[in-house]
Amino acid sequence: MTEEGSRSPTVMFAAAGFQAGAPTAQAEVAELLRHAERRIAMNRVAAVLAHALGTPLNVISGRAALIARPPKQGLDAVQNAAVIERQVEALASRIQRALDFLRGARPPPEECNLDELIAQALEIYTPLAKQRGITLERATSGLSARLIRLPALQAVTDLLSLGMLIMKSGQRIALAAERKHVEPPASERGRVVAGEMACFSVHYQGAELAPELLQNPHEPWEVRADLDADSALLLSVCFGLAREYSGWITAERADSSTSLVLCWPIV
Repeated sequence: MTEEGSRSPTVMFAAAGFQAGAPTAQAEVAELLRHAERRIAMNRVAAVLAHALGTPLNVISGRAALIARPPKQGLDAVQNAAVIERQVEALASRIQRALDFLRGARPPPEECNLDELIAQALEIYTPLAKQRGITLERATSGLSARLIRLPALQAVTDLLSLGMLIMKSGQRIALAAERKHVEPPASERGRVVAGEMACFSVHYQGAELAPELLQNPHEPWEVRADLDADSALLLSVCFGLAREYSGWITAERADSSTSLVLCWPIV
């Protein structure tokens, strides 16, 4: 903890009415605060890891179940096995990313085809979407950009996963990507600057996110008891990822639909 952080409990004690003449009581409360901070930090790490690993594990188990079933139209055991192989690789990559994060490391930027990134995210959820009667669409741009790809892919995948939670049969999710110069929203000014970004839009046609979900999205999801826990966690992870890599997410609600746009830095 920094020197400033070590002084913060004393400031809090003063605000709460603690007096300087009770060092023992202050020490006890300081230890309780430090313990609470450690628990909050560990809960957040555990939540992010659970989701980051849970998505590919769900895909693996689902595709394995498809292989085990009797042959059906549209099911290809070889294709499903290939998806499982890629998701195992994704798990290994995400575990490595978690270790790098704990060590303070960051994955290097790489040239990325934006259409392929969207296609990779869509491939994960295509069988589930078909089962639920949800249409997945994507627009192609032919664009590429140099960016930090893996966390961007995770954020896009998580936004798609959110659609699986809020959409109903007959509704549609449309994804698109573009490169453009954008200004950060008012809430992010001072933290990030305007510039050319890779912008991934996810349009949930016919589904509205509750306004409460889009209010204070950076607030720890576990304390937002009035919200659906899964949706709040997904949004918290997505907004957190964007912020960690100097990007942001904007939201628009119109005509009983919602669009989320992930703006990811080009480096």
